[in-house]
This record gives sequence, structure tokens and C-alpha cells, in this order.
Amino acid sequence: MTRSDQITLAQYHQHRQSYESQGRYVDLIDGQLIEISLFSRLQSHIITQLFARLNYHVDTHLGGAVFDLKQGYVLDNQTVLHPTLSYVSQDRMSQQASEMFDGTANIAIYVVDERDTTVSIQSRVHLHLNHAAEMVWVIFADESCAELYTLDKGELQVDELGLGDTLVAPNILPEFELPLFTIFPAKRMS
Repeated sequence: MTRSDQITLAQYHQHRQSYESQGRYVDLIDGQLIEISLFSRLQSHIITQLFARLNYHVDTHLGGAVFDLKQGYVLDNQTVLHPTLSYVSQDRMSQQASEMFDGTANIAIYVVDERDTTVSIQSRVHLHLNHAAEMVWVIFADESCAELYTLDKGELQVDELGLGDTLVAPNILPEFELPLFTIFPAKRMS
């Protein structure tokens, strides 16, 4: 990820169009453009598996929508984030009229690898949760594990999941259960 000089939200929209025309995406964090790394083959596989299962559940049980990286969330005049995937409830969907969402998704999901720094990941987790996301999932592609973040009375809560665990969000996605090993290619075949 590369940083640029501090810019405004209006300038971000101009830059975003230029980047997206080249198939690239950028976040705006504290007035800084931060380019999002292209996904590895492993990340792409995990994203595809997760999107398919989550989208099926949302379509058949809840309403709302699952979005990919193209969906941006304007958190304030210096911050726009593009999670790898995101879930937005039907209630939040009905409140939006523009291309980008004002505020964040109910669940923001990041599929990361060794190129993503801990500081970068943690910054995004905190930004989403501090702007009313109900949960943030961070899937570690290379390590075959996940962390689920929530706020409980202002305190950060982290649930660490291994391959034998099941990804759930009962208060947000009732009845959704995804054994973590099923989204990792080598682990599904073992």
C-alpha cells in the first residue's frame, strides 16, 4: 500500500475514478489515499467461497445485500473504506440513495495475507466498529484462521477461530453457520 499527500473527500472521488478505470481500488484514511493490494490466488479463492455462501444465506433468509470490494463506505469527510466483502442489512439498504454508503456495513470482511500489515488491518477494524459496524471479520489467508471483532459496551472483543471452528454471527445473520475449513482450498480436500 502506498500513501499520498492529504486530500479531501471530493479529491478522493476524482482519484477513485482514475484508479477504478485501471482495475485498482483505494481507501481514504485520515485524508491519505491508500492503495489496496491486488488479491493473491488463495485470497481470490477464499473470497469466492465466502461470497457464494454468504450471498446464498442472505438471499434465502434475510434480504439485504453482500457486496465486494467495489462498494465504498464513507465514514467521514476524510475516510472511505472498501472492505473485501461486506454485508448490509435490508434496513440499511433502504436508507441509502447514493452510489457509496454513508456509514459502514453491518459486517465488514477483510481477507488478508502477509502483505497486509497489522497496523493497517487494525486501523480498518477500529474505523468500522467506531462507525457502527456490528462486526468485522478478518480472514487470514496464509494462516487458515480468522478473527471476529465486535464492540461490547465500548470494549473491543476478539474471537479467534481456527480451521475446526465455525463462523457465525447469530445476532446479525441468524442461522448462518460456515465451518471455516470449507473456504480454504487445501483444507477442504484433506
